[in-house]
Amino acid sequence: MASHKDVGRGDAHAPGVIADYAEFTEAAAPGTPASGLVRMYTKTDGKAYIKDDAGTETDITGAGGGGADTWQAWSATLKGASGDPSVGNGTEVKRYIQYGTGSGSLILAKYYLEFGSTTTAGTGAWRIDGPVGPYAYDAGQGAMGSVQVYDSNTGNLYHGTVRYLGSPQDFDFWAGDDGNNQVNNASPITWATGDRFSISLEYEVA
Repeated sequence: MASHKDVGRGDAHAPGVIADYAEFTEAAAPGTPASGLVRMYTKTDGKAYIKDDAGTETDITGAGGGGADTWQAWSATLKGASGDPSVGNGTEVKRYIQYGTGSGSLILAKYYLEFGSTTTAGTGAWRIDGPVGPYAYDAGQGAMGSVQVYDSNTGNLYHGTVRYLGSPQDFDFWAGDDGNNQVNNASPITWATGDRFSISLEYEVA
């Protein structure tokens, strides 16, 4: 015979066996649980979540053996070797998705920058930190993504490779007519309003 437990907010933490399925009341996220406990619940968006004892909420609805499996904000900052670029009034988009959890899971990440009138290119070679440390099978030479530069003045596109540097999740970019120019404040183009820089990352988590 099929059976289920109707689990609502505030139920006691009593041990038991759920033979087939559990039902959860859709509601606002609960508070942070006591140390050593994790809370599982559903919100009014119809998705299932867990919250750990640090107050971190994770969407567990997606399939794929763990991980949120939804696009998430990527907190990385585009860096220059001697001075960081500044977005100013430009447009910056940065996000990633992780399929699975822990070692061996897959990261896909996207970064996009369109220069505005107050965007500055910084000084020196550009770099960025990946959202999670990659498996370093070839640090310093390993290609882990692609880069594209658009020159709004000429309409030219420059394509190249994202390279993993290994310190600890640092990437740089190579693009140009022959794909052999390191992207920096003056290469492969003279950066100006309307120019675009974008990368795609795909790699295995360490």
